[in-house]
Amino acid sequence: MELMKIWDTMIRRRRSIATIFFGFFIAVYLFTQWVPPTYESSAIILVRESNGANAILAALGFSSSTPGTEDFDADTEIAMGLIEPILDAAIKQMNLVDRSGKAMTVRKLVKGGLLNNFSPQPLVEVEQIEESSMLEIIGSSGDSNQASELSNLLANLYISKRIELNQKDFETALTFVGGHISAVRQDFYNDLHTYRDFMAKTGAIL
Repeated sequence: MELMKIWDTMIRRRRSIATIFFGFFIAVYLFTQWVPPTYESSAIILVRESNGANAILAALGFSSSTPGTEDFDADTEIAMGLIEPILDAAIKQMNLVDRSGKAMTVRKLVKGGLLNNFSPQPLVEVEQIEESSMLEIIGSSGDSNQASELSNLLANLYISKRIELNQKDFETALTFVGGHISAVRQDFYNDLHTYRDFMAKTGAIL
């Protein structure tokens, strides 16, 4: 009975209901036509951890607990892709500006905000792809070419930073080994001097 009353009411007011729906769809259409498009481009990086420094230390009989590269840590890798030096370098190389024409800042580049949906400006994101050791660097902009260039540039800057860190790992390992070799050499010389002093005093031959 109640359903019949509702149905009758809808029939009587069908013009009002149709007008509301028609107005809603017209508003959505106009909104989508007014809002400028936002383009996204992504670059995927496979992160392979370098255990070369620890391998060298292990081969020489040293503990692998010395400073070196640990297992893949998504949060750390994502944070490294968004560190200020990398983003600042991208901003300067591409001469990025915000929606008001002012020089882009690192904060604006990583925090688009709601306004970005209506007036897009350059934006970057770094995400882990599922549970893998792959990262997706996403660049978005109102310009498709700029979005593509931004994601590719950030990927290259990230790779360069990763290579730099790996080189530092090797340098740390070599410094560590060199320090131990110097200590062993000094111990050998000290023992040799002790042996010679003993021979000179006693005339004994060991």
